[in-house]
Amino acid sequence: MGIGIFFLVLFVLIIAALPIGGVFSFLSMLPHLANQAFSFGVSDVARAMFSGLNSFTLLAVPMFMVSGMIMARGGISKKLFNFFGYFIGNKTAGFPCAVVVTCMFYAAISGSSPATVSAVGSMTIPFLVAKGYDKIFATSIVTVAGGLGVIIPPSISYIVYASIANCSPSKLFIAGIIPGILIGVALMVYCYIYCKKHGEDKQKLQESYAKLHKDGLWKLFKDSFFALMTPVIILGTIYTGICSPTEAAVISVFYGLFVCICVYRTLSIKDLGHVFMEGAKTYVNILFVIAAAAAFAKVLTLLRYPQTISQGVLALSDNKYAVLLIMNLVMLVCGMFIDNIPNIMILTPIMVPVATALGVDPIHFGIIMTCNLAIGMVTPPMGINLFVASGMTKIPMLRLARSVVPFLVTFLISLGLITAVPGISMGLVSALSKDTAKVAATTTPALDADADFYGKNIKALDPASIPAEYHWRAAMTVADSSINYKMVSEFAYLIHQKSGGKITVDIYPSGQLGNTTEFTEAVVSGSIDIGTGMTTDLVDFIPNMPSLTCQTYLMM
Repeated sequence: MGIGIFFLVLFVLIIAALPIGGVFSFLSMLPHLANQAFSFGVSDVARAMFSGLNSFTLLAVPMFMVSGMIMARGGISKKLFNFFGYFIGNKTAGFPCAVVVTCMFYAAISGSSPATVSAVGSMTIPFLVAKGYDKIFATSIVTVAGGLGVIIPPSISYIVYASIANCSPSKLFIAGIIPGILIGVALMVYCYIYCKKHGEDKQKLQESYAKLHKDGLWKLFKDSFFALMTPVIILGTIYTGICSPTEAAVISVFYGLFVCICVYRTLSIKDLGHVFMEGAKTYVNILFVIAAAAAFAKVLTLLRYPQTISQGVLALSDNKYAVLLIMNLVMLVCGMFIDNIPNIMILTPIMVPVATALGVDPIHFGIIMTCNLAIGMVTPPMGINLFVASGMTKIPMLRLARSVVPFLVTFLISLGLITAVPGISMGLVSALSKDTAKVAATTTPALDADADFYGKNIKALDPASIPAEYHWRAAMTVADSSINYKMVSEFAYLIHQKSGGKITVDIYPSGQLGNTTEFTEAVVSGSIDIGTGMTTDLVDFIPNMPSLTCQTYLMM
């Protein structure tokens, strides 16, 4: 199927507002329906959907969702706001800045942008309005600062991206810290400029500040201690290697229950059924999308559309920053029309190959993508943060959208810095990673030599015995820097040469077509021809060409 037709169908179905999970499912089956020679059929799509959900990494998503709901019902945001307001409430823009910092901390608890807007905004917007701040300004702060929920770790978006891009969620969490702080500081700078220009009711602010100081810092600290420790426990267990992000997500649920039920007593046992049901309803909405997107990503890989797009983009320009600028614009536009998770599902398999071809680390690109899509959550027509904030305050959405523009300008400036300066994202990763001394995998002198030397004694295949041109798919769990990859590359070269160009082997390293279990099933079903793991080699038997199968096996 032509790449233009494929993406035209995708665009039309999305514009038609069909359920995104159904769109992914249909497009996953479409190449086989259009051309029976494409071996990834309906049964393979179903298998890929199941395998897409059979992920330990993705198990963190519902856990963080439930954790965020528990914290929201437990009033954690109020404890955080009071603590930060104690220190900066008497400064210019002190309480608006305290709102931004509260959003940053709450983001490190919930991992969700709409949850941050809802939990923090429901408490802080009425507070700021009561202190004399403009209601639209107060709502705009929370609407945009809530976007930090997908940037500051732990982030549900990072987990989904990591599962598709086949990279470490822990490293994404580390990489997101400094960009999140940078954006938060930029938003606070604008708050200061706004308050300096428009003035504040200093008398009301001083009264609130004095009220926070009335009981002293020690009492406030004791009251806020368990809320402040939430992100420390979640992220600390990940960064110290005590547990994985998924295990940390489970810990956050139990810690949230302990704090809200036993310490603050803001949540009762009878409320848990409602909390868990809301969590299940929220997760079910994206569950089918994740499953269908897993099949969709695999079909894109098999069709080699990402490689085609990468080659096309690089043919237009090999300037790293020009291409990244174009990609940023595409992601910003997509973020305006499609929700965060489906966007990641669509764009990651297409854009990551382009980014890596430019020398951009997939971790760094994950941060760039998430920042772009966070901006999309605050822009009409589909900005979910706008819907949440507008629903809370009854401010018309378009009016609110206009008021957030100055905040978005600061967000965009920060995005430009994050894109242009990799050290903002990767500096902390390099400092904390145990792999800083890692070097590229080396190969033996034999494999570095010309394949012609080792293939000279292998008899060429008779092109007449090969009834058609073939594209074999070789799936690998190892990276393209490994010896296994080098061996399969040599084999691909030899089989192409010895078959007179009638057989081409397309190689998919780094688990692009699934783990060992998945590609074993795919080899058995016939949708993949060669599977190579760390210790396993599988070759599909070609019924019409038994002699060719035997001859080519000798080359491996």
